[in-house]
Amino acid sequence: MRLVLTELTLPPCTYDPPISLGALVQLDHEVNKWFFITPVGAGFRKTIKQETITFITPQSPLGKSLINKQVGDEVHLLIAKDQLIKEITAIQ
Repeated sequence: MRLVLTELTLPPCTYDPPISLGALVQLDHEVNKWFFITPVGAGFRKTIKQETITFITPQSPLGKSLINKQVGDEVHLLIAKDQLIKEITAIQ
């Protein structure tokens, strides 16, 4: 199976759904950087119209910390003995 992405149009989000499969998530207002929750394809990265999208699964450490969270929630990640705290700033 080959995934081809050539254009990305994000409709305005009018409510704050909890994060689940298919969500695009932005952390800490990081401009042009998004995470896409997908069942497969973890680690794949694609740039479309200056927006970088990193594919992660719900089983990954970041995916586990994002599932069922909402805008404004904090995500706590342990990376190499350092704890990072990020805020969820947008969900599409």
